Amino acid sequence: MLRQGFGVSVAALSRPTTAAACSETAGRALLGGSKVQLLVGPSWPAACAVYQPTAAAAARPYASSTLESLQEAATKIRKAAASSAEAVKAAGSSISHAPDAVYNALPKPAQQLVNAAQMPGAVNRVLSLQLTAFWQNHGNASIALGAAGACYGLWRGLLGASSVFVDVGDGAASGGMLALAASGVAFGYLYLRRRYTIDAQAVYRLAMYRLNTHPGLLEVMGAPLVGSHVQASVLTGGSLHFKGLRPRLQSKRLQMIFPLKGAERRGLVSLEAKKRHGNLRFVLLAVDVPSVAGGEQRIYLEGGPSLYERGGVLGVLREPFIRALSMDEAFLQEDEAEDAAEARERDAAAAERAREAAARRPQPLDQGGGMYFYERAALWAKQQAARLKPQPEQHKPLTAPAAAAETPAAAAAGGKA
Repeated sequence: MLRQGFGVSVAALSRPTTAAACSETAGRALLGGSKVQLLVGPSWPAACAVYQPTAAAAARPYASSTLESLQEAATKIRKAAASSAEAVKAAGSSISHAPDAVYNALPKPAQQLVNAAQMPGAVNRVLSLQLTAFWQNHGNASIALGAAGACYGLWRGLLGASSVFVDVGDGAASGGMLALAASGVAFGYLYLRRRYTIDAQAVYRLAMYRLNTHPGLLEVMGAPLVGSHVQASVLTGGSLHFKGLRPRLQSKRLQMIFPLKGAERRGLVSLEAKKRHGNLRFVLLAVDVPSVAGGEQRIYLEGGPSLYERGGVLGVLREPFIRALSMDEAFLQEDEAEDAAEARERDAAAAERAREAAARRPQPLDQGGGMYFYERAALWAKQQAARLKPQPEQHKPLTAPAAAAETPAAAAAGGKA
């Protein structure tokens, strides 16, 4: 029986169709780009409806090409993964066997030297000192050379891995891979530097956090606790040394002293921190606080008296540091005196410059100064203008009548005299 609707012919199967056959037909139709609809009727268990055979036949070539391209891509990915795994395995095996291969390739005298270097003795000590001295003199150059080699190797590896999927033969893609490799090497260097070095300010901030969260210390000194920028620190360790032919990296240690101020008392903090396997931890953290009965009491947050008195630099730095702190007021007065002397010198220099500038200025004619030609012309023009200007009339004051009458008598008296 055939049913027409929306341009789709629906074929109702006369024989019972199993669910597996229907799902197989639906899967093939979906791969061919056709639409599948499952019809269930009272007479049949299931029915599968597809487009006309001509449309399905036209869509099958596209589906087959897509499947082939996906299969080829999957095959390439599997081959690349397998080759990468084999390459890594081969590199690991070659690296593990490299010392033996190099040792076997050496001549007999060189093998004897290597054997002597591995055994404790004079040769071991001399060779260790030579290698340590070489690293101290040329360590930076060795690090730079190793970074350049790592950058080149990473660049070639990225080019090889990317060529499996896309063509990166042009210069722009190669430059991008080179920049990516350089950034990766720089990131690795910064990570290793942060992992194996100690920052004094980071240790100070961590110590202040530990001090401000200790309830016993806050009860004795009063909250909050404030540190100071006046610090004395000694950094030891962290160098690369050789034991025979084997390089070893010593852990870095930081010993620091700084004053501490609380709401009620003042103290002196002594600490020792070390970095091992990238983790920073305190070996010693103690605070010396003046007691009410006299003297000082030492509060240990980490460590104990044995670590404090084992002969480190903390006991040596304590007395000079306290004397330097006591001289802080004297240093402040000395700085103020120097500022006042510099201010007086600046004022004297400014007055001298003012006198020299006044001496260089042109003087008036009445003080023996000279005039330029244009100044003389301007002065002559001003004088001529003043001469041509009419002068105002001067009126004599009128005398009073009494004064006029007295005048002849005074004149006569003067004549008689």
